[in-house]
Amino acid sequence: MKTAVEEYLEHQKKRVEAGIIQENTYERKAGTLRNHLIPYLAEESVVKTRQINEVLFQNYLVYRRGKN
Repeated sequence: MKTAVEEYLEHQKKRVEAGIIQENTYERKAGTLRNHLIPYLAEESVVKTRQINEVLFQNYLVYRRGKN
């Protein structure tokens, strides 16, 4: 999953360089994905992008609430 997230962030960085999104938007996305999404997916034992579905995130808010 980390590889997929990093590839996505590389694409987003190119969007920053092209002036499509601002640097702070990129930084917020990167922080959220690295600090919240990747640990959640690891806890849910998700290792491949094909495992992501609409049911996966039903417990995400409970997970985030427990981390604060």
